[in-house]
This record gives sequence, structure tokens and C-alpha cells, in this order.
Amino acid sequence: MTSLAIHLFNGWLVFFAASFLLLNTQAALLASGLFLLHPLQSEAVIYISSRTELLACTGILLSVIGFASKRPWLAFMGLIVGVISKPHALMIPALWLLVAFYQYRLSKRTIGAVVAATGLVLLNPSLTYHVREVAAHWRGLPTQLYAMFWVLSRVFWPFNLSIEHDFRGLSSVWLIISAQLALLGLCAMLIWRHRPLGFGLIWIAVLMLPHLVGEPTGYLAEHHFYAPFFGISLILAHSLYSFKEKNYARISTDS
Repeated sequence: MTSLAIHLFNGWLVFFAASFLLLNTQAALLASGLFLLHPLQSEAVIYISSRTELLACTGILLSVIGFASKRPWLAFMGLIVGVISKPHALMIPALWLLVAFYQYRLSKRTIGAVVAATGLVLLNPSLTYHVREVAAHWRGLPTQLYAMFWVLSRVFWPFNLSIEHDFRGLSSVWLIISAQLALLGLCAMLIWRHRPLGFGLIWIAVLMLPHLVGEPTGYLAEHHFYAPFFGISLILAHSLYSFKEKNYARISTDS
């Protein structure tokens, strides 16, 4: 029940974050609904050990909302909550830069806030541990890339979900395909950098980066996509809402 309550609170934060950043009210509601109800999100909520994922996401969303709405106290409070909950929240300063870029706020004051946040992040003892894990496990990157794309495919085909997937013994063909998909994703970020698609893709990439290398406990799991799912929900909500608006405009023109 506690995890469910945190999840519902995060859905509320998703609505405000989407509204502040890129979407109108209706699309933001759709993004929040997707975040709350998609089956891929279930593991993080029902798996008790994943409460750290929920709390880290709370901190990330609070921090981004505070930064986007120019409330420094909220931004830094969210940063602290996120960082003490889960290591991947160490990427919050990068998310601030992403928000500043999309809001055209790359000023000296913004850079100063990002530098200050980065300094707080560097004080976290878990950062040194994670850097060591990255150095020890970087050879697993191709397999982790495959695991990432496999789990992302469950966004559109939410079946065969499991608390632990086995991605060992993959052929080199699948690993090469995964590397090509990663390259296509990078190109998409560059092409659509001023649209919700680009923002969502970069959000996913930033928060998945700590998991792609240096994962000591095994390959990617579904609960690792809990916070990155905000980017997925932005992309899906914007795409579905735009499709509806274009169809409505076409029907109105035909009439």
C-alpha cells in the first residue's frame, strides 16, 4: 500500500512535470495515465525491494519540476531525495541541463545551479562505488543494450513480463542490431531536439546510462525503467494527442 501511494503521487508529479515542460493539459493527463497504468510499471510497485526506484523517481520529478518552475528550494530538495534513494538519480544535473535547453534558459545562472548540483552529487559516497563498477563491467554494454531494447519493446507488447530476464548467450547478430538501434536513437535525438520526441528520448538515455554499464547484480530489469518511463509517456502522449488533433482537423475540413 505504501508503494502504491508513492506510485500515485509520482503520477501526480508526472502531470505537473509534463505540463511545465512540453504538453498541454489534456496531453499531460494522458502522459500521467500511461505512467500510472502501463503494465511495465507494475514490477516497481509490487516488488518491495524496488521502493528505492519509486522514491528516486519522486526526487527526480520534484527536482525537475522545481527547476522548470524556477523554484530552487524544490529543485535541490528533490535532488537530495533522489540521490539518497538510488544511484541513477545522480543524473539529475544532466536533466536540469536538458530542461534548460528546451526552455532556452542556458544562462550563467542556470549553469551555476547545475554546477552546484553537480558538486552535491560528487559528495555522494555511492558515486565512487558506481565508477568502479563501470570500470569492471563495461564489456557487458552490448548485452545491456539488447536488454534495454527488449524491455522497451514491452511498451508496445506488454507480455512475457518477468521479475528476472535471462539475456545470457545472445548471438552477435542481436548485439549488432542493438548497437544500430542505439545509433538510430542518437540520430533521432539530434533531429527532434526541440520536440517532445527528442526530449523523451534524451530523458530515457540519460536515466538509463548508469544501468547500461556497471551493473553488478545482473542485466537490466523492468523496474529500472520506472523513472525513464516519464520520457516514454511524454512521447506516447504527444504522439497520440497529435494524431487525434490531426484527424479532428481533417474531419472538420472534409465536413
